[in-house]
Amino acid sequence: MTITRTENLSALLEALTAANPDAPIAYDVVDPGAQDSPIATRTRADLRDRVEALRGELEAVGVGPGQCVAVMLPNWSDALVWQFAAAGVGAHVIGVNTRYNTGEVAHILTAARPAVVAVPAAFHGLDLFARLTEAAASVPDVATPAVAVVPGPARARATASEFDLGGGAWITGSGDTGGVRAPETPDTATLTPAGAEDDPGDRLAVAFTTSGSTGVPKLAAHRNSATVRHGYADTDAETLKLWCRDELAAFKVPSAIHIIDRMPTTVGGNGSKIRAVELREWAQNWTDRERDFRRD
Repeated sequence: MTITRTENLSALLEALTAANPDAPIAYDVVDPGAQDSPIATRTRADLRDRVEALRGELEAVGVGPGQCVAVMLPNWSDALVWQFAAAGVGAHVIGVNTRYNTGEVAHILTAARPAVVAVPAAFHGLDLFARLTEAAASVPDVATPAVAVVPGPARARATASEFDLGGGAWITGSGDTGGVRAPETPDTATLTPAGAEDDPGDRLAVAFTTSGSTGVPKLAAHRNSATVRHGYADTDAETLKLWCRDELAAFKVPSAIHIIDRMPTTVGGNGSKIRAVELREWAQNWTDRERDFRRD
């Protein structure tokens, strides 16, 4: 399968869907509380359709380029939908850990200034909206975000008015935003000298919190193109890992295959990660030595 490389998330999803629309892209546990919960397979076409629907809702409530959308969701495929949909309107997402306390949520509201916050209609009996309510009340100078209520894999029932912080709320996937209008929020991104030289049309795609080891968590972010390139790099590393395994298996080098199996497939970051080019060179050196040895 050949996919033409693209440098933005919307085009990436379109390319993946065009290449194989029925291929699985995510799995959801429908009822995490049940011992034998069914698993829902999400295809690329399904994800694309859900992204387009949510993108339309975000446009309807007025979310646009440079704004932030906070995603306070469990590890559902909905989180992927929000990532792609936000990028589609030029906005970026920031994940809000469902374990964050009120102070940590308030910090994100202050630092990222989200125009919309996505919350689950229900999740393990946790009242995440109550935590969001307390956090929003503690920062009255921050514009009140609209709330998007996400039914989740179990399609939990909810009433939008019960999730209204004062800026309006709607049930995602319903196609009815009820006239909700997201507030106008500032672009809080501060560019590094290198970032200032980048294409201004290459907008932020995802922001995230740091560990906060020296104080409150700080925010960092990746542009659209960087997020896509990182995804391709992970795929390249995994593909190279399989290629190396096949090549070495042909020479019956079990110890080397064991090493390959233990290699990380994520690239970039710190010294513990193996760059794709280094992995290719390493494997090529192995195969060349084995070939020369057997030839002798």
